Amino acid sequence: MAGDPDSEIPTFPVDTGQMFNLSRRVTVSMGFVSFMILAWDHIITFGDEVEYIWKGKKGLIVYLFFLNRYVTPLGFIVNLFGKLLVA
Repeated sequence: MAGDPDSEIPTFPVDTGQMFNLSRRVTVSMGFVSFMILAWDHIITFGDEVEYIWKGKKGLIVYLFFLNRYVTPLGFIVNLFGKLLVA
């Protein structure tokens, strides 16, 4: 029937294994892209970081900055490799 909405929806067998692999590939690819953007940001802002953070007075804010700047990417790497090594 032309007016029946169920007749207009195509049905096909979905291979859940293929869908999982595709989803995993997209997740890992987006993770790599995100990490490359993070690395690019670190590279282009390193000069400002040295000038304003490293040469300045050390305090709680500076140490929180270092924690965010250098520990967070390590967690990012661990997470990305965890996604790569899933069988």
